[in-house]
Amino acid sequence: MILQKLEIHNIASIEDAAIDFEAQPLADSEVFLITGKTGAGKSTLLDAICLALYASTPRLENTSMQGEMRDNEKDIKIKDPVQLMRRNTGEAFVRLTFIGSNGVHYEAQWSVARARNKVTGKIQNKKWALRNLDTDFTYAKDKEIREEIALAIGLDFKQFCRTTLLAQGEFTRFLNSKDDEKAEILEKITGVDAYSRIGAKIFEQTVEKKKVWEDSQQKIEGIQILNDEEIAQKNNQLQQLDEQSQQLKNTLEKEQKKLRWIQQEQDFRQRKEQAKEDLAHVKAIAESDETQQQEQTIALWNHTIKARTKMNEAASCAKTILQQEAQLQSLEQTFRQIQGAQSYELQQEQTIALSIRNIDDYLAQETPKVHLYENAQTLNTLIVSYLKNKKDAENNLQYANQIKKELSTQYQPMLEKSKTMLEECQKTYNQQVIKVQEAEAELEQLHLPQLRQQQEALKTLLNDIQAAKNLLEFLHEEQNRHVLSQENLVQLQNSIQEKEKQLQVLKQESHDTEIQKNTLQLAYEKQRESINKWAKSIRMKLQIGDTCPVCQQRIEATLPHEDNIDALVIEAEKLYKDAEDKYNKTLKDQNALDSDIKALKNSLANEQKVFAKCCESLAKATQKAQEAAKKIPEGENGEAQTRANLEKVSAQIAEAEAKEKEAKKLRALRDQKLQAYEQQRNEMLAAQQKVDNAKHNIELFEAQISLQTKDCEKAQNDIQTLIGEAGNLSWQNDWHTMLTEFGKEVEDGAITYKENTEKQQKLVADLKQFEEGNKNLAAVLDAIVKLMPTWGTPSKEPLVLKRIPKVLTRASELQSQITAALQQISAAKEKEEETQKWLKEFMEKKQEMLKKSTEEEQEILLDENLLLQLDAFQQSDIAEKTEAINRIKQQLVSKQTVWDELEKAYQLHTGEYEALFDEEEDIPEEEKMPIEEEMSEEESLDTRISTSIASLEAQLSELSNQRGGIIRDLEIDRTNKAKVGSLLQESAQKKADFEKWSRLNQLLGDATGNKFRRIAQSYVLASLIHSANGYMRTLSDRYILKVVPGTFVISLEDAYQGYVSRAASTLSGGESFLVSLSLALALSDIGTQLSVDTLFIDEGFGTLSGEPLQHAVNTLRSLHSKSGRHVGIISHVEELKERIPVQIRVNQEGNNSSSTIEIVG
Repeated sequence: MILQKLEIHNIASIEDAAIDFEAQPLADSEVFLITGKTGAGKSTLLDAICLALYASTPRLENTSMQGEMRDNEKDIKIKDPVQLMRRNTGEAFVRLTFIGSNGVHYEAQWSVARARNKVTGKIQNKKWALRNLDTDFTYAKDKEIREEIALAIGLDFKQFCRTTLLAQGEFTRFLNSKDDEKAEILEKITGVDAYSRIGAKIFEQTVEKKKVWEDSQQKIEGIQILNDEEIAQKNNQLQQLDEQSQQLKNTLEKEQKKLRWIQQEQDFRQRKEQAKEDLAHVKAIAESDETQQQEQTIALWNHTIKARTKMNEAASCAKTILQQEAQLQSLEQTFRQIQGAQSYELQQEQTIALSIRNIDDYLAQETPKVHLYENAQTLNTLIVSYLKNKKDAENNLQYANQIKKELSTQYQPMLEKSKTMLEECQKTYNQQVIKVQEAEAELEQLHLPQLRQQQEALKTLLNDIQAAKNLLEFLHEEQNRHVLSQENLVQLQNSIQEKEKQLQVLKQESHDTEIQKNTLQLAYEKQRESINKWAKSIRMKLQIGDTCPVCQQRIEATLPHEDNIDALVIEAEKLYKDAEDKYNKTLKDQNALDSDIKALKNSLANEQKVFAKCCESLAKATQKAQEAAKKIPEGENGEAQTRANLEKVSAQIAEAEAKEKEAKKLRALRDQKLQAYEQQRNEMLAAQQKVDNAKHNIELFEAQISLQTKDCEKAQNDIQTLIGEAGNLSWQNDWHTMLTEFGKEVEDGAITYKENTEKQQKLVADLKQFEEGNKNLAAVLDAIVKLMPTWGTPSKEPLVLKRIPKVLTRASELQSQITAALQQISAAKEKEEETQKWLKEFMEKKQEMLKKSTEEEQEILLDENLLLQLDAFQQSDIAEKTEAINRIKQQLVSKQTVWDELEKAYQLHTGEYEALFDEEEDIPEEEKMPIEEEMSEEESLDTRISTSIASLEAQLSELSNQRGGIIRDLEIDRTNKAKVGSLLQESAQKKADFEKWSRLNQLLGDATGNKFRRIAQSYVLASLIHSANGYMRTLSDRYILKVVPGTFVISLEDAYQGYVSRAASTLSGGESFLVSLSLALALSDIGTQLSVDTLFIDEGFGTLSGEPLQHAVNTLRSLHSKSGRHVGIISHVEELKERIPVQIRVNQEGNNSSSTIEIVG
C-alpha cells in the first residue's frame, strides 16, 4: 500500500490540513518527523489515517473507559469516533487517497455532521465510503468496505496497528512480564492464538475418539449369540411343530367343510321360502284390476294423440279470437288519445304563427340601428383604447417629472464627487507601484532560485553520503548473517544424520517387539476364547455325579467359580500386556525420533531458504554499497566541506528570503491600493450609469406621451365616424358625455336584436314542421277509421288535449296493430271451423271401432270429455305408467327364474351330504338316519362342529406362537452375528483412529492448548529475537538478545562485560528504548512482506541523545534502502528536529484549541 494524500477537516484540534506524501519533500524522505507541542494533535494524523481506512482509531479502541457522553440531548459512547469532531463545528471529515497492494487507486473518506450542518444541531451517524478511482465505483456499506480494504491492503485493523503504528509501551511490558503474560502478549501481537485452539481441539478429538471406541466395545460385549447345539435344537423343534401343524390343518379343513354345508343348508331353505313368496306377490300384482285399468288408459292415450292435438288447436283458435277482439277495444282508447294529441298540435301551430308576427314587428322597428349593432364590438374596442391611452399619457407625464427631479438633486451631484475621489486613488496607486519595482530589482540581484537549487543539491549530496554509510553497515551485517546461516546449515545436517542412525536402530527394535506382541496376543486370545465359549458352556450343564467330556472323570464336588477359570489366562494376558507396553514404548520413541527428524529437515529447508536469501541479500547489498560509494566525494573532508557549503548557502538564502518577504509586503500593499482604485472606479461608473439611465428614461416617457396623445385623437375620430347618423336616434345614454355607458347600451341592443333574429328563424322552421306533421297525422287517422268505421263516430267523453311524443309514429304503429289483429281474427275463425269438422268425423269413426272391440258392460264413450281427461296426462305420466307395467312383467320373469335356479342348486347340495358325513363315521347302512331326520338335529350338529373347529384353531395358534418364537430367536441370532462382525470391523477402525489421534495428542495436544501454543510461540519468539538482533547491531554493539531455553525469558549478553547475561529489567531508560525499538522493527519483518510503505513510530525518543540517537535515526533511514519503506517519527524532542530535516509540524495557535499543519524540509 502506498499513501498518496491525506486531507483533514475539523478532526480533534486540526481544523483544516492536507498532507501530500507524493510531493516533495515527503516523497524522497527516508525518515520524517511529526513534531509539535503536547496536545497539539500529532497523533491525530494517525487517527485520521485509521478513520479513513477502518472507521476506528487505536486510542479509542484500546481505552478501558466505559459509558456515554451527552451531546445536544443525544448519548454518544466513549469509543464512538464521532466525538473526534471539533467542538462548535457543523461537519468534519478525513479523506485518504492511496494505491492498494493490488495496484488499484482508491479514495477512502470518513465523515460526520450535525443536523443541517449547524453547530447547535444533533450529531448524526458517521458516513464511511471507499471509491475505486480506476472504475469510479463507490462502496457504501460497512461490510463491503471492510472486505475491499482487506483485499487492497491485506491487513485488518489490529494487524495494521501492529505492523504500521508501533508503540514502546507494549514491548516494555513484553520484556518485563512473566512467562504466561509474555505468551499472551506475543499471541496478541503476532496472532498465533490459533495454535492454542488447534492444541485444545486435538485433545478434544482424542478424548472423543477414545469414548467412541470404548462405546463400540461395550456394544459388542452386550450382544448375545447362540452356539451350534442350541441352533440344532431349535431347528428340530421347528420340524416337529410343522408336522403337528399339518395334521391339525387337515382335520380343521374337514370340519370347516361340514360346517359350511350345514350353513348352506340353512341358507338354501331361507332363500327358497323367500323366492316362493316373491313369485306369488308379483303374480298377484300383474293380475290385479288396477294393472288392467292402467294398460287400457295407456292404449287409449296412444290412439287419441292426433285427436287431442286437433282439439287443442281449436281451443287455441277460439282463445286467439277473444284476445284480438279485446286488443281492438284497448286500441280504441289509444285512437282517442291520438285524436286529442292532434287537436293539441293544431293549437301549437297557431301559437307559433302569432309569435312570428310579433317578432317581425320588433325587427322592423330596430332596422335604423342595425348597422351600429353589427359593429358593436368594434365600437367598444375603440372606446377602451381611447380611455386607456388617455390614462397612460397622464401617468407617464407624472413619472417623467419625478425622474427629472431625482436627476438634478441626487444623481448629478453624486457623479461629480466620485470623479474627484477616483483621481486621488490613482495617484496613490502609482506611487506604490514604483516602490514594488525598486524592491523586486534588488531581490533579482540576490539570485534566490539559484541559491535554493544549490541548497537542494548539497542536501542530496549529504543524504547520499549518509545512505552510503548505512549501506556499508548493512553490508557488514549481511556478511555476518551469511556466515551464521552457513554454520547453522552444517549443524542441522550433522544433527539429521545422527538422528537417522538412531531411527534405524529403533525401527529394527520396533519390528522385533511387534512380532513378539502379535504372537503373545494370538496365544492369549485363543486361550481366552476357548475358556469363555467352550469350558464355561460345558460347565454350566455338568452336575455332581456327571462325567466330564474332557477328562472322562466323574464329578464328585461342585465345580470352581468363573473367577477361578479366568485366573487360568492371567499369566498369558500379563505376558501379552508386557509385550504390548514394550512395543508401544518403542513405537512412541520411534515416532518421537521421526518427528524430530522431520522438524530438523523442515528447519534445514527453512535455513537453506534463509541462506539463499542471505546470499541474494549479500549480493544486492554489495552492489548497492558500490553504487553509493561512487556518489561520495573524494577526500576525508568531503562531508565536512559539503556541510560548510550548505551553511553558507543557507545564510545567503535567509538574507534573500528576508528581502523576498519585504517585497511580498510591498506587493500586498500595492494590491490593496489597486483594489481601492478599482472599487472607487466602479462606484464612479455606477454613478455615471444612474445619470445616463435617468436621462434615457425621461426621453422614453416623453416619446410615449406624444404617441399616446395621437392614439387618443385617432380613436375619438373613429368612434364618431362609426356612430354616424345612429347617434341622433333615441338612446338612453348620450355618447358625447357618457361614452362607456353608451357602448354598453349598444352592445346589449345588438345581443337582443341577434337573439330575436335567431328566434324568428327557428319559429319559421318549427311552423313548417307542425304544418307537415298535422297533415300526415290526419291522413293516418282517416285510414284507421276506414278499418274501424265505428271509431269515426265522436266519443261521448271530451278529448284530452295532450302532447304525445312522436305522435305520427304512434299513429302509424296503431294502424299496423289494428290491421294485424283483424288478420289474426279472420285466420283463427277459418282454422277453428276446419278443426271442428275433423274432430267430429274422428270421434264417429273411433266410436264404432270401440263398440266392436269391447263387451257391452265395458263399453267406453269416446267424446270431448274423455279426450280432455286423456289430455290431462303428460307424456312423462304415460311413460312412467308404461315403465311400471314393463317392470312388473320383468319382475315376474325374474322371480320365476330365481325359483327354478334354486331348485337345481338345492338338488346338487343334497347330493354332497353322504360324501361329507358318511366318510368319517363307520356306521352300518341300516343304522344310518335319513337326511331329513339328521337335518332336524342340525342345531346340535352345528354346535358340535363349531366347538371342534375352535379347539383345532386354538391348538394351531399355540403351535404358531411357539414356531414364531423359535424363528425370532434364530433371526435375532443371525442379526446379532452379522452385527458383531460389522461392529468388530468398526471397532478396529475406531481404535486405529483413536491411536492416531493419541499419538498426535502426545506431541501437541492438551486440555488448554498450551503445549502447541508454546511450541508455536517459541518459533515466533526465536524468529523475532533473530531479527531484533540484526537491528540491535546497528543501534548498539554492546547487547545481544537471547531466550532462556524452555522459557519465554528474554535476557541480554553484555559484550562490554565478557558477554555475561543480564536481565532486561536492569537496563537504563535509553538502553530499554533501544531494545524496544529493535523488537518493534523486527516485528514489522516477521512472516510476510510489508503491506504499507510507511511505518509510524509513536515513541518517547527523549531517553536518547548524542550518538545513540544518531544510530537510531540511521537505522530507521536504512529501512528505506532495504525495503523502500518510509518512517514517520512522532516526537517533540528538540535534537530530533535538528537531525531530521523533513518535518510535519503541528503548530498550535496561541491558547486556541486549533492547530495548523506545516511541512518543511
